[in-house]
Amino acid sequence: MSTIKLPQFVIIRNYLEQMIAAKRMGPNAKLPSERVIATELNTTRVTLREALKQLEAEGIIYRQDRRGWFVTPHRISYDPTKQIGFMDYVKAQGSQPKTKVIEIDIIKATTELADIFNIDEHMQVFRLRRIRFIDNREVLYEQIYLRADFFPELEKIDFSHSLTTALKNKYGTRFSKQHVVSHLITLQNAVAKALLVVSGAPGLCIKRKIYDDQERVFEYDEEYWRPEACQLQMSINL
Repeated sequence: MSTIKLPQFVIIRNYLEQMIAAKRMGPNAKLPSERVIATELNTTRVTLREALKQLEAEGIIYRQDRRGWFVTPHRISYDPTKQIGFMDYVKAQGSQPKTKVIEIDIIKATTELADIFNIDEHMQVFRLRRIRFIDNREVLYEQIYLRADFFPELEKIDFSHSLTTALKNKYGTRFSKQHVVSHLITLQNAVAKALLVVSGAPGLCIKRKIYDDQERVFEYDEEYWRPEACQLQMSINL
């Protein structure tokens, strides 16, 4: 009985996976350069890149633009339907979260935002942009919009901490429900740069509308994740 010969890139992919699984390279460890690996395995860089891209697609390794390839640490489990802040669920899973605020400003509502918030166009909307880190690695780019008329002096809040806690404690906001949509995207331009990936790299987008106890949308979020950094996990009562 004849055996099927595996393509060279699959053999290399399997070899690298075995090295990682045997913990010869730990989480966030940097792989040798493509030139070094190709020389050691007596293969071309074209074939090697096929193997590396397959491992990347499976979430086993990740790439940072201009820095090389790294071993992916464990994924953070994330339930986007629960009102639990990033800082809390990351800490609960044994990792260290960090937040970097990029931009805070007030803009006029676009047609899309006016429709989301059910307000007139050109009404003021608060916009917040942040990068979220897990164990000092950039994994999430956030773009958050809030109704400016609901939250006076919102710009005085320390946005490096939990926004959810601030809205509850400072403004007495009562959360009633969320509407969440997720889909695969390619990370582009400022988002790709912030997450240290090449423009066009795969990503996960999660969009969320949050309602108060009067059924009004007061917050709209757009989250852009590195796909190997998290796994969506939800519990549903039947």
